[in-house]
Amino acid sequence: MKIGINCGSPDRWHMIRKNGYDYAEGYFAGIALASDEEFQKMCDVRDRTEIDIEAVNGMFTAKFTLLGAEKTSLDAVRDFAEKGFYRAKTLGAEIAVLGSGK
Repeated sequence: MKIGINCGSPDRWHMIRKNGYDYAEGYFAGIALASDEEFQKMCDVRDRTEIDIEAVNGMFTAKFTLLGAEKTSLDAVRDFAEKGFYRAKTLGAEIAVLGSGK
């Protein structure tokens, strides 16, 4: 069995292995919304620490309404999700947990 931890900021990823964890769980929306420079930093930290982000959670921020009469357009949801999935996979994620900030 592998043990992971929701780690948040890439500035803390170096502590994961030191504390006995096998992998990190990332914040999907944060990965998707990161600037290109911030995302590159995530990739650099991942390469340096050899820590994969094997799973991501918090897929959508409160900005997205997925159900109901006033839901966010499918195009906006798809664009956000595709960018996030690409980036999460680049960081090593194989599992994404659907979640919303609402």
